[in-house]
Amino acid sequence: MTYTQTAARKTQAEGIAVVKTFARTQSTEALIEAIKLIGGGLVSVDRRMARAVMIDIYTERAGEAATNVLLGELGMLDEFDM
Repeated sequence: MTYTQTAARKTQAEGIAVVKTFARTQSTEALIEAIKLIGGGLVSVDRRMARAVMIDIYTERAGEAATNVLLGELGMLDEFDM
């Protein structure tokens, strides 16, 4: 891996940490709205990573069954092999 690739991955990991910290301060309802706003379709890598972080936090709070319902509403259930 080149220095540039390593630096890019480090920056990406730092960005994920920032999103996760911020998402943890939001209400569950705000997370649901943000996830729905991003949607279930193909989106940019940044949006996909933010959506994944928010889904992880939502799962911690609401459980897998509720997450499956949300993912089903977005047409994403197959992507997560649930």
